[in-house]
Amino acid sequence: MSTYYRPEKPISLNEIKENFNFRDMYKIEVIQKDDKQYFLRNGECLHFTLDDNDNVIHLQRYADNNPSAILGSLMCEFDTRIISEYEADYRNQEVDEDVQGINKVIKIMQSNFDDRIDTELRLTEKEKSMMFWVLYEMHKIKREIIDSRESR
Repeated sequence: MSTYYRPEKPISLNEIKENFNFRDMYKIEVIQKDDKQYFLRNGECLHFTLDDNDNVIHLQRYADNNPSAILGSLMCEFDTRIISEYEADYRNQEVDEDVQGINKVIKIMQSNFDDRIDTELRLTEKEKSMMFWVLYEMHKIKREIIDSRESR
């Protein structure tokens, strides 16, 4: 059995590594290997995922590990709430990330195509229509995600 968690705000891995209480008082190690990364305390571990800026954004408990001491230390030392996948806020945060991801893709598509659509790309009218249809569908999906969140 596994449980997934998210900190309410990203936590800098560098700050975690340098935090005296986390490291020396709570005796929590930060383990980073090629194939996995996790926090370890008294044989209990909690895996984590980093974003591009080396911030902890997801936490995963696997098997029979009891991560409560590690989770409590993270919440206490870094003044953030840790949200379990069983809480409604977990899904709401995921929806926000989905919307942000869609916004990013739309922005990339628009910036890559808007300026070059007639000059460099030499798209046919049908190809232009298809591209705008894809952008329209992405906006529609984003709206559906937002609406589904608001209806809960």
